Amino acid sequence: MSGYRYGDPVPIETCPCCGDDAHAEFCDIGVGMQQIEPFHCDSCGSTQGYGPDFNPDGSRAHGWSLPSKPSDRGENVTGYYIRPAGHVIECTWKVGHKEIAERRNRSQSALRHEGWIRVTNLEGFGISLPPFVGAEAAIALSEVVEQVEACWGLPYVTTSDSDKGREMPLPELMRVVSRLPRCAPAEQREGADPLEGEPPPGDGAERAGDAVLSCRPRPIPRSSARPSGRCSAT
Repeated sequence: MSGYRYGDPVPIETCPCCGDDAHAEFCDIGVGMQQIEPFHCDSCGSTQGYGPDFNPDGSRAHGWSLPSKPSDRGENVTGYYIRPAGHVIECTWKVGHKEIAERRNRSQSALRHEGWIRVTNLEGFGISLPPFVGAEAAIALSEVVEQVEACWGLPYVTTSDSDKGREMPLPELMRVVSRLPRCAPAEQREGADPLEGEPPPGDGAERAGDAVLSCRPRPIPRSSARPSGRCSAT
C-alpha cells in the first residue's frame, strides 16, 4: 500500500494482465492520501497483490490475480456491494454483506450512509440506495442490474429516506439514482475522503477475501436464478 501528497496526481498502475489502467482507492489521513484498497483493473477485473506471480500463459504477472470464472462462483452469488468509486464486490453465502462490512469495522447501515449500494438476492432481488450516488457507482449499478435482472427479476428498491420501496425496471431505477446527490454532504466529507469515508486499514489482511472479486459483475448462470420478490435490504 502507498499514498500520495496533496496536489500530486492520483497514482495509476498498468495492469500486467491486459495492459490497461488500474486504479486504487485512497483516503485522506490529514497529511496526505493513503491507499486503502489494492489496485483494480476495470477492463479484465484483475487485482494487485493477492494472486500468483504468473499469468495462465506463463508470463509474469507480478502478483496480480485474475477474477474467478463465472462457473466457479455463479450459483453462490447472493448479491453485490458497489463502492462509491464504482468497484463491485461480489457477495456469496460464505462472505456476505455482513462479513464485508465487519472487515471494515462498519455496520451495513454505516456503509450505506457512506455511499455504498447494497444489492441482494437472498429473499428476492433488492437494492438499497444510499443518500448519494456518484457517477462511477451509478454506472456500475446499471451494469449489475442489466446483467442479473433476466435471472433475478425486477429489483425491489428502497432509498435511504424511507423504509418502504417498490419494484422498478432499470430505466426507472436509474431515473431515481440520477435525482440523488452526487457526493456526501459537506459535513460528512470534512476530514475524510469524499467518496469513501473509510479509515486506513491495519495491515489490510482482513480484506484479502475481497481481492478475488472482479470490479464488474460476471454473468449469472440461469441455474442460480431465484424467485423475484420484495426484499427490504437495509
